[in-house]
Amino acid sequence: MDINTLNVRDCFKSMSVSELQQFYKKNSGNEIVLFLNPDMDKNIGTILRTASASFFSKLVILGRKKTNLITAVGMNHYMPIEYVPASVGTHNEFLDIPKIESYLEELSKTHTIVLCEISPDSIPLRKMNSILKGIKPPAFLLGNEKDGIPTELINSSKFNKLIVEIPSPGFVRSFNVSNSFAMIYWEYIRDR
Repeated sequence: MDINTLNVRDCFKSMSVSELQQFYKKNSGNEIVLFLNPDMDKNIGTILRTASASFFSKLVILGRKKTNLITAVGMNHYMPIEYVPASVGTHNEFLDIPKIESYLEELSKTHTIVLCEISPDSIPLRKMNSILKGIKPPAFLLGNEKDGIPTELINSSKFNKLIVEIPSPGFVRSFNVSNSFAMIYWEYIRDR
């Protein structure tokens, strides 16, 4: 058995990696996941696996240059991953906000940028699908595990966006980013 097909459903195991890549490409939608300068490879792998379950077109990592995709359990062989170097500083510890704004401005011509963040302008997650119906496909923007989405991007007027918030009536400040994406993903595909 090919190590690259370990996480592939049994009905697809007879296909080669290249056949699986073609199958994925043929069935991909237009949805995108964007992840800002992630700290933890585990979150990248989990988000990639979740998004690939419904044939999201790609995962875009903004900022971070290196990743270890062992936690993707092979899905990195099928779902495209794009790296956009968008960090500055001696150790690339800061996001290049103007570069990210420019990237999102260009992307907003074809996609609805959906920021997943707590903000005065955010809408409850349960209202997201009614707003997304009939408009451009979503590009879900996830923030860094520690810092979330920078205020400069939340307040930017350079690109159109929808800001969604996951209800959390308890006292915890935020959810883990991969858990947040799983909730947003489920809400997005729930009625499809």
